[in-house]
Amino acid sequence: MLSIPAIASSVVAVSLLIFLSTRFEVDITETFDHIKNSNPWWYVLAFVTYYMSFIVRGYRWRLLAANVGVHKQPGSRLPSIGESSLLLLLGWFLNAIGWLRMGDAYRAYAFSDSARSSMAQSLGIIVAERMIDAVAIFVLLLTASLWLLMDQDVGPSELFVIVSLGMVVLGVGVLLLMARYGRQLSQWLPTRWQAHYDNFHHGTLGGFRNLPLLGILSIGGWFLEVGRLFFVIKALGFDVTMPLILFAALVNAVLSTVPLTPGGLGVVEPGIVGLLVITLPQSAAISIVILDRSLSYLSIVIVGGIAFFLRQGLRRSNHPGTAHE
Repeated sequence: MLSIPAIASSVVAVSLLIFLSTRFEVDITETFDHIKNSNPWWYVLAFVTYYMSFIVRGYRWRLLAANVGVHKQPGSRLPSIGESSLLLLLGWFLNAIGWLRMGDAYRAYAFSDSARSSMAQSLGIIVAERMIDAVAIFVLLLTASLWLLMDQDVGPSELFVIVSLGMVVLGVGVLLLMARYGRQLSQWLPTRWQAHYDNFHHGTLGGFRNLPLLGILSIGGWFLEVGRLFFVIKALGFDVTMPLILFAALVNAVLSTVPLTPGGLGVVEPGIVGLLVITLPQSAAISIVILDRSLSYLSIVIVGGIAFFLRQGLRRSNHPGTAHE
C-alpha cells in the first residue's frame, strides 16, 4: 500500500481526475445535488447485487480448481465457496490499492496456501479464469453494441469491441501455443523451473471441463455487475436504455484491466462518462459514475481492506511467528 509504485500510480490517477474535472468545467454543485437526492434503497440493492457477484465468481473459481484436481493431491484440500469468494474480494482489494494487478498474484498465493497446493498451479487457474472472462466480455459487448444499433440506431465507439476481441484472440492464441508446444518448450527451462511450469500448464489448461456451467457462472457474474450499474441509475432517477447500461458496465471491465493505475482509477471514469453523455447531460453522467465507483472502487477498498486486515490478524493469532503474506 505504501510502496513507491502504488503511491505514484495513485497520485497520477487522482491528478488525472482533477485535471479532467477542471478542464471540462464540471458543474460540481449540480452533480452532487443528483447524488444527494438519490434513493438509498436502490443504492443498497446495487451494493447487494455487486457483492453477490463475488459469490458467483468464487463458485466458478472453486469449480475450476476442482476440474484441475487441486483437492486430489496428497495433503491438499479444496477451499469452500465462501473462502474462495473471500479470497477473490481480497485480491480485488489489493488490485484497487496496488500496482500492475498484484492482487491476482496474492490470490494465487492465498489460495495455494489454503489448499496446500502449488502456487504455480493456482496462477494457471487464474489465467484460465481471466480467459473465460475475456470471452464472456467480448460476447456481451458485441451483443450490447448490436442491440444499441437496432434499438437506437446509435453505435458507441467500436474501439472497445475491437480491444475486447484482441484480448480474446491473444488469449486463445497463447492457450493454443501452450497446448501444442508448452511441454516441449519447458524442456529449455532450468530443471528447477520445469516442475513449476508443469503445474502452471496443468492449472491453465486442466480446468476447461464443465464448460456450460463455467459459461453460465461467467455470464451471471457479469450480469450482476450490470445490475449494479442499473440500480445505481435507478437510485439517481435517470432514464438510460438497457443496451447502453450493458455496454457501459462491460466497458468498465475492459478499462479496469488496464494496469496503469490501481483499480483503473482515473481511466475508467472518463471512459464511462463519455459513453453516458450520449443520452444524458454531463452532470448526470458524472453523478452516475461517482455513485457507481463508490461501489466498484471505494467499497472494495473499505470492505476488502477490513476483511484483509481481519484475516491477517486472525492468521497471526492462530499461527504466531508466521511471515507476513
